[in-house]
Amino acid sequence: MTEISHRRLTVTRTQPAVLLLLVLAGCTAFPPTATPSPAATAVPPARAETAAPSKGPLDTTTWTPYKSKQYGFCLKHPPGWTVWPAERDWTLEEAGQAGKDGQEVFVTPADDLYVAVWSTPVTATPETLEGVASWVQRYCKQTGGSCSGLDRSVPLCNGTDCDPGLLVTDDGESVQAFFTGGKHKGQMIVIEVGLPESHQNVAKYGGSRRLLEGFLSGMGVCPARPDQAPAGCP
Repeated sequence: MTEISHRRLTVTRTQPAVLLLLVLAGCTAFPPTATPSPAATAVPPARAETAAPSKGPLDTTTWTPYKSKQYGFCLKHPPGWTVWPAERDWTLEEAGQAGKDGQEVFVTPADDLYVAVWSTPVTATPETLEGVASWVQRYCKQTGGSCSGLDRSVPLCNGTDCDPGLLVTDDGESVQAFFTGGKHKGQMIVIEVGLPESHQNVAKYGGSRRLLEGFLSGMGVCPARPDQAPAGCP
């Protein structure tokens, strides 16, 4: 059983109403992805490798809308999950320190899985895939992460203009998404599923990546296709 304690999130690995709510919260509703995500290739400085396609998309039509008071972004999370709101701004300089109080944290009813979402200013980061990849490398260095999955990262399409982002699967660690531009201009949004792809606690969602794509769809972000820009996500 994976145990998650509030604000520490210590993981022991032995183991038509929705639209109305979104409008009232000041959010724009994004329809769930209608087709499975295809394979995609990595971007420089990563070496070119083909990423395996994810399973069909999760049905997020019953997910609960949420607007961050700390950061202002909108998303949806699975029904019944507990939300631990962010209590301060997250900064790259403080990344890797104990505590999750700079993140919006969503926890399953069984306390065996969390998804964290946060934002930070990146005014000096180019809004390109290369710019996002460079920022992710800085993030990995600051947090002590391996960045082992960056060479297999999947480009993301953020919003109607397909602003850049990357979906990164670190070997044996977590699955994360990083994106900027569009309505998040000048900000880097980070979403992390706190368990690796094959962990038993994410099996009911079809894996960590599929769960992450469900959260991304609620923010108007999806895995990019070569013919997609500038049409945006389905």
